[in-house]
Amino acid sequence: MLDLVKLSQDFLFQVKTNTDYKHSKRLLSELNSDELVTGLKTDQMKNAFWINLYNAYFQIQAKHNKHLFENYKTAFFNKKGLRIAYYDLSLNIIEHGILRGGQWQYGFGYIKNLFPSTFEKKHRIKQMDYRLHFALNCGAISCPPIAFYSVEELESELELAEENFMMNESSWDEKNNSVSVSKILWFYRGDFGGKKGIIQLLKNHQIIPKSAEPKIQYNNYNWAVELDNYAD
Repeated sequence: MLDLVKLSQDFLFQVKTNTDYKHSKRLLSELNSDELVTGLKTDQMKNAFWINLYNAYFQIQAKHNKHLFENYKTAFFNKKGLRIAYYDLSLNIIEHGILRGGQWQYGFGYIKNLFPSTFEKKHRIKQMDYRLHFALNCGAISCPPIAFYSVEELESELELAEENFMMNESSWDEKNNSVSVSKILWFYRGDFGGKKGIIQLLKNHQIIPKSAEPKIQYNNYNWAVELDNYAD
């Protein structure tokens, strides 16, 4: 059986190194839909596979659709040009429909998409992992960097992505009892458990004291383009 997570890693590596990815792209497009089910039996497998694919395809799409990407047009994220198992997907379908378990993209993590496709329902994550927001790269300076995700090390890889992002994007102001965080936590606040969940996340990383109940300020998001931002 084809190792789908390994295939997604190879594809992302080929995109990163600007080597020929046509064979990997063809294998992905010609998968049988049932192969995705049998080859990605767990949420861990699905997370690794789809995060790698999202990041690879984002780089490809951004470089081939600059007129849409550079202004962050909704049409760029909704453009269906990512063929997986003979089904045309968009970046939004991968992120919100599959990785976020069927969330409506404008619902802040509180509203489900009422009209998901059959493909989404068949292949989406059962239990959404909020750490995907520290792993997906949207080509902007404020996005997290791109890393390679595996099944065997997924937990530690996502923990590292979370730790690095939270520490780099958060600032505690003890005098004014406030904390500044990435606006990603605002965009998807329901995924993080709302304000209570965000506060707990900050405490988990010792960014704020355990006894603190601070005001949360969200940093302005820097949408300036930064492609090929791969983690060291």
